[in-house]
Amino acid sequence: MCMVIFAPIFAICAFATCGGYSGHLQVKVDCAGRKQSNLSITVDFAYPFRLHQVHFKAPSCEESSGEVVFLNGDFSTAAQFFLTVGVLAFLYSLLATVVYIFYQNKYLKNNRGPLVVREFSFLSVSLPKNKEMFTTSNQ
Repeated sequence: MCMVIFAPIFAICAFATCGGYSGHLQVKVDCAGRKQSNLSITVDFAYPFRLHQVHFKAPSCEESSGEVVFLNGDFSTAAQFFLTVGVLAFLYSLLATVVYIFYQNKYLKNNRGPLVVREFSFLSVSLPKNKEMFTTSNQ
């Protein structure tokens, strides 16, 4: 019964960590001919991790203006897949909590209820392991 209460909380944490994630990359550029250089690059990225759309202006050691460079990779499919699994886990745990609390007498009398819950649990556990079917690699 304790897991029924904590399952929605764990599911919220699972998809909130992916959906709200943002990060940045900071690089300091040192030029060989200079003693000191204040050239640096800062790139911000966030969910859904379509890195091929993130661009930055790369400085050059010459006095000319830098060039616009795009990052490599599109990891949005995997990120969206994990977020979807987290949302579905939350909805399933919420539904299971309602069934266990409010319909426990009917649930225990009917033999099909535990069978459906077992099959759905098996599907939800095996789905993240087969994510390679749904993702593409752009490396």
